[in-house]
Amino acid sequence: MKPEKISVRKALTLAGTTTLEIGLDFGRFRVFSSSPVGTSVGTYEAQSFPGGIEKCEKNFRNLMPEIKKFDTEQQVELDEFLKENINSIGGAASLATSIAMLRANAKANEKEIYEIIGLKPSLPRLLTNVIGGGAHAPNSTDIQEFLIIDTKAKSFSESLFKNQEVYNIIKQKLGAKVSGVNIEFAMTAKLKTEQALNLLSKVAGRFDMDIGMDVAANSLWNGKYYVYKTDKMKLTRDRQIKRMVKLVKEYDIRYLEDPLNEDDMQGFKVIKNYARRALIVGDDLLVTNIERLQKARDCIEASIIKPNQTGTITDTIKYVVRCKDLKVSQVVSHRSQEVIDDFIAHLAAGTNAPIIKAGLNRADKINALLRIENSINA
Repeated sequence: MKPEKISVRKALTLAGTTTLEIGLDFGRFRVFSSSPVGTSVGTYEAQSFPGGIEKCEKNFRNLMPEIKKFDTEQQVELDEFLKENINSIGGAASLATSIAMLRANAKANEKEIYEIIGLKPSLPRLLTNVIGGGAHAPNSTDIQEFLIIDTKAKSFSESLFKNQEVYNIIKQKLGAKVSGVNIEFAMTAKLKTEQALNLLSKVAGRFDMDIGMDVAANSLWNGKYYVYKTDKMKLTRDRQIKRMVKLVKEYDIRYLEDPLNEDDMQGFKVIKNYARRALIVGDDLLVTNIERLQKARDCIEASIIKPNQTGTITDTIKYVVRCKDLKVSQVVSHRSQEVIDDFIAHLAAGTNAPIIKAGLNRADKINALLRIENSINA
């Protein structure tokens, strides 16, 4: 089945920024998809709008006659075509088109998207951003995300509602220190790193939950030092490594994402060797790119999966499969400038990813996982 009409238009993200929405009209049904956009963006990931959104939209319109030639069963071929043109149309339009075709395939076959993905489905556990700062909220903590996860939960729903309960207790304890919430629904507060970790470890510990950090160290690195404004520190690379290892040991941190800048693979390896209790995770380091994954294999234990970093479903699935081959755990993740689209819920379930990273305000994705859980267990 081939699309009869294709549409492209500007649309809003949940952060109030602009992205592109792609529509495919097959006559008896239509599908729409849009791509999220990152705020903390890795150098090596696909650019959402190279040359600007106006240029990408114009270039996409010029390609629509060619895209109409692809059938819903030709996902790989379509994605190859999109990848060839990604520098022209941008990663956002490429991914949105790729997701729309997959969604159409599922609809045509009266299946759910996670069933079309084809790997053995299961439900992940929820990793939630509780206190946020860094590039996502500059007048808050230096660390971009302080996280909680219930790795012992027997189901996705159990992990979700325990995360919700702990989030609310931490909010209550912070009280007037909470200045607001960021675009991922994480609380913002002018706290030093140790203050945030001390609170999280005490509350999460009562519920037998683990805590984590996404340092997003790219945003701290000025080329010579890691600069902490709230903590009032300026650390060399070696001192940053020592601090990360110290925090992991002192607060029993079990999840540590991007503790160093994206080019310091050797530093990641040092942290991995000395902070053995923590799952060392790469995001900007890897950007859902198989070549980067191969180079960094000995430096990390888990990888963030963000489809818009690579631009197509086919490349995303290939990356997930390669992670599994290398025994690298997968963390399917939302982005800061998200859209109302439940695709990553289906991606996490359909690829048997152990973790999904999402804020408690990502109701479209979370509720989709609850429905998938109910369907799988029915």
